[in-house]
Amino acid sequence: MAPANGYAGTVKFSCGTLPSSAACSFQPSSLIFAAIPQTPQSSVLTITTVVQSGRLVPPFPGRAASKMQLATLCWLPVLLTVASLRRKSLHLRKYGLNRLLSMMMLLVACAGAGVLIGCGASAPAKTPAGSYTVNITVTDGTTSHTVAYPVTVN
Repeated sequence: MAPANGYAGTVKFSCGTLPSSAACSFQPSSLIFAAIPQTPQSSVLTITTVVQSGRLVPPFPGRAASKMQLATLCWLPVLLTVASLRRKSLHLRKYGLNRLLSMMMLLVACAGAGVLIGCGASAPAKTPAGSYTVNITVTDGTTSHTVAYPVTVN
């Protein structure tokens, strides 16, 4: 950007309406011009978009697994271990294996809880592909100028 007719002052940049989940920034966000010398300056416009990085695939093709099904799968080993402890408690106490099985049961429970917590997050919305026009506005506080800037999201 080059000043004209001895312009001195600060100009700031901003973006108009952007596609969904997109953002824009300028580096630097403003330029300061002196009356003398009239030196051209530049600012870099960056428009960022969000892409879909992955998706969860249901474990059973054709139908999605509910959280209840996942919880059942995670707690099934714990319940089997508890049942085993009750049946063999005298034998396990004799050899001190009840502590080992209790630790294994706790580990499986924590892993199951971690799986359920990890599945609860949702992915951010992605920026739809297409061609857009973003209005870039340059203002010095009293005067502004807008330029239509074409943007293509793949």
